[in-house]
Amino acid sequence: MTHPTVIKLHDGNVMPQLGLGVWQASNEEVVAAIHKAIEVGYRSIDTAAAYKNESGVGKAIISAGVPREDLFITSKLWNDGPSAPAEALQESLEHLQLDYLDLYLIHWPVPAIDHYVEAWKGLIELQKQGLVKSIGVCNFQVPHLQRLIDETGVAPVINQIELHPLLQQRQLNTWNAMHKSRPSPGARWLRAVQAYSIRKSFILWRINTARRRRRSLFAGTWTVAWW
Repeated sequence: MTHPTVIKLHDGNVMPQLGLGVWQASNEEVVAAIHKAIEVGYRSIDTAAAYKNESGVGKAIISAGVPREDLFITSKLWNDGPSAPAEALQESLEHLQLDYLDLYLIHWPVPAIDHYVEAWKGLIELQKQGLVKSIGVCNFQVPHLQRLIDETGVAPVINQIELHPLLQQRQLNTWNAMHKSRPSPGARWLRAVQAYSIRKSFILWRINTARRRRRSLFAGTWTVAWW
């Protein structure tokens, strides 16, 4: 994986097709994981303020010795409190020891609190300031996405969602395609692969028996194909 496949986003930027997500890893664990990932060719690292491991990610990035321009770093805004996106981003950048992010996402819409449109406006401003190169969202459904466009005119470049053979979200992905918003399959598909429903799925068993592949490999291949 010396030359990772890249995906072009609708804002003109590109990102690697595959990346390492560090959800549920401690600050200590992410250092070794990122070093190994970089060693085998990964250049995209996906973290979040809510993961509580941005400091470890920053330490790993610095100690890995890879030029910043060769890396693609994603973090996420936790959107259930009063903190302004600019303040949250600055805290993330300090933990990561970076001057900018390649991709900044709103982690959840949290419609009951209804901060997500104002948060999106904040991300648009951060992009204009050059503190983030691209902006997107996670776990948004069609009404949330449409409201962002209706009120700001700016569509997310990425909607990171749970996406795997048993949760295909076709209506959402049709909307994403119409607005050139990439459906980025989050790491949750791995949890689904490990779950009973996928491991014991008769349909997947038939497919993988015919092709002599493990169901987890099939699910991974299916997910990558969405890009």
